[in-house]
Amino acid sequence: MNTEESPAADPLQELAAASPAPTQGRVYGYLNGGKDAYAAERALGKALKKIFPGISEVTRENRLCVNERVPGYLAEEGFGQYLDLGCGMPDEPLLHRAVQAVVPGARVSYMDHDPTVLVHARSAYGSWPGLTVVEADVWNVDGLLRHPDLRELIDLDQPAVVVAGAVLHFAPDETVKRVVDDLAAGLAAGSVLVLSHVTDDGVAEEDAAKAKELYEKYVSPIYLRSKEEIQDLLGGRRMIAGLCRTYELLPQHPDDVALARSVEGAPHFYAGIVELSPGPKRGMAVSAARREEMAAQDRGMR
Repeated sequence: MNTEESPAADPLQELAAASPAPTQGRVYGYLNGGKDAYAAERALGKALKKIFPGISEVTRENRLCVNERVPGYLAEEGFGQYLDLGCGMPDEPLLHRAVQAVVPGARVSYMDHDPTVLVHARSAYGSWPGLTVVEADVWNVDGLLRHPDLRELIDLDQPAVVVAGAVLHFAPDETVKRVVDDLAAGLAAGSVLVLSHVTDDGVAEEDAAKAKELYEKYVSPIYLRSKEEIQDLLGGRRMIAGLCRTYELLPQHPDDVALARSVEGAPHFYAGIVELSPGPKRGMAVSAARREEMAAQDRGMR
């Protein structure tokens, strides 16, 4: 009789084999507090929370930044059309609400390739005016910009805002550089890119390696870049605001900023607003008055 103990089973691996494979959008949605996740995604999310207890707070602050604060600011600057690359699950806050509260006629094209995300997004956004949900490969900019549903809604001869929140860290350097260049070539002059990108700056090397290994085993490769590495991907384009931690970019929510600052040792996101190609002057640089207002808010949170 064989008395050797069998290797301990990996519960996460068993769940991944028994249920739909975890996807980027659904794992992010779970970390953001969303409820629409399969068992394997919930298990992976819990494993990531064990490594980084503050990861959900950081993820929620990231979504507030790229889906609400920055789009709302850009709507105030006159932008009326938005492309949300890799939109993910339709969890609050929602980008179109932030911009249409400022520009009622603003148009938003949500894009993703995850079938589950698309079902939920179309159910949530389908009857909302000025919105479309497009099935597209965000790494194929030419195909994305040629999509008939996008072309019906978005005027490519007018400046647009591209939102890439928690997306670019899923592609190697050459792909990200090509996507940024193709967006600049395919969109009207004066268009801008809003990005957030996860980093391991300030994170314990061992913890970052564990989290990266989990992601690469169960979801996809992930690239934890430094600030300098992210800046290099942008090809020297003008930074309108950032690159900085999300809670430092146009802060307007003191409670959430304080919460993000209280999280120690968790990975964070760098965020910024980038001019894809020079266009008409729009007062896009953050004004001195706005900077002082932001600084006053910042001082009040310390």
